Amino acid sequence: MYETVEIRTQLLKKDLEARAEKASAIAQAILRRPDPALTPKVVRKIDLLRAEAEELYNFFRRRQNQDAAAEEPILMKTLLMDRDFAHDLRGKICNLLSGASGTARFLPATAAKLQAEIEKIGAIAAVCLQAVDELRGEISAGKVYRREGEQICEVHPPELAAVRRTRGNILVADDNAHSREILVETFEREEHTVTAVGDGQAVLDCTSNVFFHLIVLDLQMPKMDGFQVLMELGRRRVLSRTSVIVISGMDDRETASAAIRLGARDFLLRPINLSYLCARVDAVVEERVRAEASRALVNPVHATFLSAPSDEYPPLAVAAYLEQLMEVGGDCYFHHRVGESCLLAGVADVSGDGWPAAMDMARVATLVAHLAPECTPENFASWLVRLNNTLHKAMYAGRNNLALTALLFDWSLRRVHVACFGQHPPVYRDAATGEFHLLPFGRQVRIGVRVLKQCETKTFSMALGSHWFVFSDGFTEAAGGGGKQLGPEGLISLLGEVDWAQGDGLSKVVAKWKAALPAGPRDDATLLAIEDRSPRPSSLWQGPATPEAIQQARSFLAHWMEFAGLASTERPQVLIGCDEILTNIVRHAYGGAGAGEIRARVEVAPECLRFTFEHDGKAISQAEALRQLELPQRPAGGEGLRVVHRVFTWVHFFAAESGPGGRIVAEKDFDWPVERAPDAPAVEPNRSSP
Repeated sequence: MYETVEIRTQLLKKDLEARAEKASAIAQAILRRPDPALTPKVVRKIDLLRAEAEELYNFFRRRQNQDAAAEEPILMKTLLMDRDFAHDLRGKICNLLSGASGTARFLPATAAKLQAEIEKIGAIAAVCLQAVDELRGEISAGKVYRREGEQICEVHPPELAAVRRTRGNILVADDNAHSREILVETFEREEHTVTAVGDGQAVLDCTSNVFFHLIVLDLQMPKMDGFQVLMELGRRRVLSRTSVIVISGMDDRETASAAIRLGARDFLLRPINLSYLCARVDAVVEERVRAEASRALVNPVHATFLSAPSDEYPPLAVAAYLEQLMEVGGDCYFHHRVGESCLLAGVADVSGDGWPAAMDMARVATLVAHLAPECTPENFASWLVRLNNTLHKAMYAGRNNLALTALLFDWSLRRVHVACFGQHPPVYRDAATGEFHLLPFGRQVRIGVRVLKQCETKTFSMALGSHWFVFSDGFTEAAGGGGKQLGPEGLISLLGEVDWAQGDGLSKVVAKWKAALPAGPRDDATLLAIEDRSPRPSSLWQGPATPEAIQQARSFLAHWMEFAGLASTERPQVLIGCDEILTNIVRHAYGGAGAGEIRARVEVAPECLRFTFEHDGKAISQAEALRQLELPQRPAGGEGLRVVHRVFTWVHFFAAESGPGGRIVAEKDFDWPVERAPDAPAVEPNRSSP
């Protein structure tokens, strides 16, 4: 019985293939006519095509019979579950439908009878196509998929109004010669320039030498399939200037989603509505032509108003990268020396795209450059408020706005002042560990949205990072593997893969970023890197537990306080607190004998300067230290504990669980003056254990 069913299935497959192939070949022969004249030969072929279409229709009608005793409907369903066979079968029926549609486009108005015949052929082909889909359990013909925000949605083609005709350069990629000819003839009739290829590798060869406004791409092709082509086009940055419309013969939402996430503009399911396709092609070409013209204007704007891509402001060095997409012109970066010891740097992202965004970008860059000399560490917040209110008025009272991250480096005081509006906070490279972290700073409302009376800024020690990175959302919102956004975490991962001690780190990060985006960026993307080349003191001092060595430790600690930007008014008190800790280690941990070693380490955290003192002598625990503080008559060294707790923000004593040895950790919060409006809420420091 099994062999009988298998044989019957194969016979059914051959019969179906032969009928569909014959109808497809006739349709192809009609469209390959040497001239558009309706010769008797062409008319006979149209009659023959109608007869074959009716035979194919009757074939399906008989096998859709739901009689329980009938075996063939079951065999048909089994046969059509073969995805490749069903795809090929649909392709042949689509050729029949396209042949009818293509023939109808060149029939003269006087051939009314033939027009009716052609319409009948098209209707029969549509019914056959529906029969295939129903047997497969699908209703799929004519679907269109498109990206709507972050979702892949099915679109129902509307009644399309005529659009202004713009001639474009189109590449058609389809391994089916008949489909290629129909598409080429259709687009050429719309006065476009068309190139046709039959495999994926040919697409890459063509796009490497010629600019195309649009690629109409089949998914199933030899050498390279459509997915591989999309990935490679994205890697080569072709998709930033060329749109892709994907066509396919199988209804698979996951396939449509994958193609669109890789950069396809639309996903059209065969049989293609040629009128809708032509309207979409005209609209996309028109958009690309306008974007090319906009790009020609945007490039000079960027070159005129942006700061140099690299510069040095000793001890700082700046390098910038801007990935400008064809339609977009709103990203900008800036870096300006302010006075003798400050650098104002940042990244802005203007809402909108094209020429209007480029003009607003120029306005922002010009205003920042004009106001930069007035920006100081003391008035940084009020300077930003002034910038916001000026742009609010200039950018149409809130109808346009921008995201902005600004940093003001003051290398004389070793501080960096930060503000973020509508963007992620900067990333810094920890100078001690080489790890990358986001600065602890939340987003504020975008610049220009409303008039401001105040804004929040934060101050950090320049010693916190060896490198500082400011980036627009376009850098992190680009889609990486699986269609997911790269995100700040992805950027941090890429930064960590580069050896920043070797130089040229920015270009290496950009190369890794491009390689991680199969579909390329979705927006302008900007990355600004600021490197602090100041000689960094060693974070460790070690010496004998003697009064003479304490003087060396004091010099080490004082140097670090200055390097970390600790306020000059606080340094003497902190040094006194450190002296008390060191003296108590010498006197009480080692008994004043000097037969031991002291190790002092300094770390910089976003909110504090952390001192760690280690020794191998007699130690006290945190509980013992607190008990001594509460005694009415303090033992030797007790007054020193009071001084230490008064000077430092946080102190903790650690004793070894077994044997001698201990550690004292003391933290001093950075207490820099912050300019705020009177009603601005205070910001509590984020205390965390070491």
